[in-house]
Amino acid sequence: MKRHTIGSAVIAVVGALLAPDIGHAALTVTNGTFGTTNRNAQYVDGGGWFESTTSTNWVEGSWANPGSYAATFPSGSGMACLFDGATTNAYIYQSLGTIDLSILGGSMSISADFAEKADDTTVNCTFTVFAGNFTGAHGTDIAGGGLTTLFSRTLTATDQGLTAASGNSSRAVGVAVNTSPINLTGLPVGTSVWLRIGRPSNGTGDVILDNVAVTTVPEPAGVLLGALGALGLLRRKRIH
Repeated sequence: MKRHTIGSAVIAVVGALLAPDIGHAALTVTNGTFGTTNRNAQYVDGGGWFESTTSTNWVEGSWANPGSYAATFPSGSGMACLFDGATTNAYIYQSLGTIDLSILGGSMSISADFAEKADDTTVNCTFTVFAGNFTGAHGTDIAGGGLTTLFSRTLTATDQGLTAASGNSSRAVGVAVNTSPINLTGLPVGTSVWLRIGRPSNGTGDVILDNVAVTTVPEPAGVLLGALGALGLLRRKRIH
């Protein structure tokens, strides 16, 4: 009976350790759904985000005209919007957290809703992931902090099917920002990981974002080593 109990425990522990830990909270987006209160103010100020400039560029909130832009601005939803026509385009960024043992050597992915209000195919939006120590603050851009760039991709209205003809009634939902996993290999435990989002050039359309999220996947070999370590401990207990 004791041997059977230990065997069952080994199977349970190994199974749990080998199960993919997708979506572990070690790295997560704060306020990725943005607030529903209309904040036509200076910053995306609902929490989590820093803005690279003190100019009025990004706003956060819910627009009251869903009848005009029913798909782009769903009634009651919150989103972040970078207005067009800004002389200096702003970026928002935040710390996603730090590397811990659960994702050491693993990978991450980013998803988001992407849209534009005006009939403009020139709208673009760049997502960049950095690693390293940095003190975030409004008016300070993390891009100048000397951090390591892990990933960068620019989404455009055209590649997301947001054409001039459909711009005012279209919204790309759950866009996979990275086409392959973002590699976290080589980052030691305690390393901060940052996400920066913004428009790299002036445009005539408003960039709209919503439901920004990240998921993480542990490094398979590390999970296996953990499982083997647990198995060894259980076998030692059985011997003694």
